[in-house]
Amino acid sequence: MFKFFSSPQVEISADDPLAPLKMLNLRLEPQLEDLVVPNRKLIKEGEVVVFLQGTNRQIYQMLLFNDIILFAEKKEKENEKEKEKLGLKYHITLTSSVRLQDDNVGFILECPRKTFHISTNTEEEKQNWLKELSNQLKEPKLYSAILGESNNDGHGL
Repeated sequence: MFKFFSSPQVEISADDPLAPLKMLNLRLEPQLEDLVVPNRKLIKEGEVVVFLQGTNRQIYQMLLFNDIILFAEKKEKENEKEKEKLGLKYHITLTSSVRLQDDNVGFILECPRKTFHISTNTEEEKQNWLKELSNQLKEPKLYSAILGESNNDGHGL
């Protein structure tokens, strides 16, 4: 289960193997206490258009890891030096209950509690997402039993 937290200034060493995850977590609002774990890798990140049942289309930053997917909205920077912030909206633990389907205009990600209709800017980008998602859904997941699927504040699926 993901836990949210806000942290004071975090020191990140350049030789820390978890530095990329720590830096990414600093961009998330709210930050996830359980995002930075050994063996978790960011596989792909990109902008997608998501249609959820009963809602209009929404542009999200989709972050595919080897064991989870995050959807976040880009937030406006307060100043030029600030890193771009991402407002976390949904997280999905990749388990055997998550299904992927190709669609004429995009692809469909079926989760136990929600279905995401996702489109990309190009067919090539769609095929890249399908390939990476398929690869991660085939891999056995080390964290699913530990993290489970949470539904805190409507984020978990």
